[in-house]
Amino acid sequence: MRPSYKPVESLTTHTPSQRPERSVAPLQRGNHLGLDQSFLTHSSLDFRTTMRFGHSWDAGYVFPPPRLVLSRTDMEHYESIADQLVAETLQASEGFIADRRSVDLDRWKVVIQKERMTAYRSRGTQRKRGRRDRFDTEEAVESSFVHRPKLYSIDSSSTFGDLMMGRGHSHLAGEMSQDESSMVHGDSEYYENSRIDLEAPEQSVLGKSRPPNTPMIFGCGVVSGSVDDAGLGFLADTEDRSIMRAATNKDGNTKDIRILAQIRGPTREDPFRFLGIKWTSHFSTKAVDKPRDVVSLESTGLTLDSSGQRVCYFLSHSVEIEEVPEYRKRGLVRLRMSSCRIVRPYITQGEVEVYCRGFCNAGGLFRIRKSTQLFCESLLDTAQLVEESYLKKLAWFVHAYARRINTDKEAEKHVGCACCHKLPTKGFKKLLENNTTCFLCRCNVCKKCTVKKQLPIDSTSTKSIDFCSTCYVKAKKLSAWKVAVATLPRV
Repeated sequence: MRPSYKPVESLTTHTPSQRPERSVAPLQRGNHLGLDQSFLTHSSLDFRTTMRFGHSWDAGYVFPPPRLVLSRTDMEHYESIADQLVAETLQASEGFIADRRSVDLDRWKVVIQKERMTAYRSRGTQRKRGRRDRFDTEEAVESSFVHRPKLYSIDSSSTFGDLMMGRGHSHLAGEMSQDESSMVHGDSEYYENSRIDLEAPEQSVLGKSRPPNTPMIFGCGVVSGSVDDAGLGFLADTEDRSIMRAATNKDGNTKDIRILAQIRGPTREDPFRFLGIKWTSHFSTKAVDKPRDVVSLESTGLTLDSSGQRVCYFLSHSVEIEEVPEYRKRGLVRLRMSSCRIVRPYITQGEVEVYCRGFCNAGGLFRIRKSTQLFCESLLDTAQLVEESYLKKLAWFVHAYARRINTDKEAEKHVGCACCHKLPTKGFKKLLENNTTCFLCRCNVCKKCTVKKQLPIDSTSTKSIDFCSTCYVKAKKLSAWKVAVATLPRV
């Protein structure tokens, strides 16, 4: 039986502490992902009902939406959906790599190219289709295909083999089964059997949730950084961090973000982990005449692919919850979208490969083609999200070393620029120079060696701070894992 999201009573008659838990049918947990085959194949389980149009009414509901009270069964259900979507995308990315990263242009049309990233949309069904690309499959993946994120200890004494064989600790406290252990040791038969028949699109979570006449989108490319950098950039476990991450996209028009429910959060064992439900509202723009909002299930963290390689993921998937209706009286149009990014190490040192896919339907009278264009642009902002991790490192660096700033007397040792050692000019030219002082080391720096960065003060404001190139590179090379652990919220 499909879990029900209908509340016992409206939010207007109960406070979060007073509201009774919703009655939900028990969810069978058949494996370490919390999914079993009956959960995936049951005829009454139609994920499109979580994205239906026009069935919500906002009369009597609180705006903006307050925090939700989820039962344990609800949490397990949402976690199962998130895990399945990540599993499907991970399988699609591995199929894309297995096909030598080739794209059938008879089936896919280039929408936008940005630096080393490219986004495509599926062509109409009237075009002649060639062979079936493996990365285009929307079929469900058996849940055992993807491992849940393991603990990746920064202690070198904890080897990769220890983590895989359970001598490390999983943040989900599940022991590896005998079948999983055989796959770790290279049992290819288990790997092949973990995939179900590819001709079973009715079992796909992504396929069932995609609205009619909405094209599939996928993007791929290479950006600078590491898997941990991507994990730190993706992490937004608080409302302030969510707003700051949204501000990274220069074309963004985010108005407000609310975390309605947090199911899992970052820990010392897995500092990039987050699973929760968010509500986001957007301003109207020249391209979008009416403001939009979206209720999304978000999941970030680390996991392992079929070969045991460490990858990072970022999922944002629309869901419909009766306590958060479409706020038509507020003039908002509900957005339906789904996106999942997979980031893995690339063959070149210091670079990562990005694979992402999903769909977007802006709702209302907004044209699908235009919403697809805007969605493709947002999918290609992975490089900016990795850059966000550098700003987080720099902000922590400033906070950690604020008391270690050199004295003015020590800074006087550098007559010229502390980076390039260029001597200061004399006479009238000195008035035209734009030398600054590094905020960290307090050394004189010429304009060429100055790095200006907007560091967040709070969720609504930033401050431009000058750094020398030496300090900026030091901050950029900091361990993203250690910074994430150091910035964990205090309990």
